Amino acid sequence: MMTKKLTFILGIGAMFSLAFTTTNVSANLYSINRLKLKVKPVNNAQTKIVGTATKNSTVSFYQDGDLKSKVQVSGNGHFTIPLKYTLSHIGSYRLTVTKFNYKPVSQSFKVTMYPYTAQIKPLQAQINTLQQQLNTIQSQLSSMQSIADGLTNNDTSSQAYQRAFTAAGSNPQAFQANYLSLEQQAINLQNQIAPLQAQIEHYQDLSNQ
Repeated sequence: MMTKKLTFILGIGAMFSLAFTTTNVSANLYSINRLKLKVKPVNNAQTKIVGTATKNSTVSFYQDGDLKSKVQVSGNGHFTIPLKYTLSHIGSYRLTVTKFNYKPVSQSFKVTMYPYTAQIKPLQAQINTLQQQLNTIQSQLSSMQSIADGLTNNDTSSQAYQRAFTAAGSNPQAFQANYLSLEQQAINLQNQIAPLQAQIEHYQDLSNQ
């Protein structure tokens, strides 16, 4: 009877020993064969995703849960995923790296908004310079406005015309020519500012996509 109990206990011990050994083998397998994956920051102006991973592995790109593309990691551990279109900051993105006999590793990432500061800053500087010139001309036009209006009076004997005539240095033609020239300069400056502002708005719209 004692012999049977001893055999039973030894059998259970062997089973526990085998189970423990199997668990350790599995744990050691995953720790030894752990895949590496790192993606560089992605913004909504980029046309590719780049990063590093275990060499000769495969990196799969998922957008909103759908597989979009797969690329092979080079021998030096770098990968590049070309994009057919830029990515929106609104969305779910994930990369998964796989390799035979390795446990897959996944990493989610977010798309940040590219501020386009480098593009907007010089445009804004141009606008500021042109706006200063425009403000100066508009100030001149404002001070000349009442005289220009007085000179348009058909009654040259009226007090309004006579006051404007005197203020124009008794040379209404030269005054009006100068006034019209300043008006055209103001229009030209406004025409230069408008497309610059449109470019800034375009970059701001891209930043918010």
